Amino acid sequence: MLEQIFLVKQDVEKYRMLTVIKSLPPREVNLSNISNRLQFTYQKTYNIFQALLEDLADVAPDIDPSDTKIDMYQFQINFN
Repeated sequence: MLEQIFLVKQDVEKYRMLTVIKSLPPREVNLSNISNRLQFTYQKTYNIFQALLEDLADVAPDIDPSDTKIDMYQFQINFN
C-alpha cells in the first residue's frame, strides 16, 4: 500500500479507519463495528478516533474534537 510508504503508522491507522467508516452503512457506524473491522481493541479504536477528530478540527474549525460521539459527525468522504 502506497500510504504505508509515505505516512507514519498513526496516519495509516487513521486512513484505515476512514476507509472503514466510508464502507459501513450509516446505521452501522459505531466504534464497536469499526474496531471489529480493523481488528483493534475498542480502546485503540477510540484513541485513533480521537486523533482523527483532532486532525479534522485542524482543517474544519467547526468540529469540536472534545465531542466523542461518532454519530455527531457526517463522514461524507470521497476516496477518488
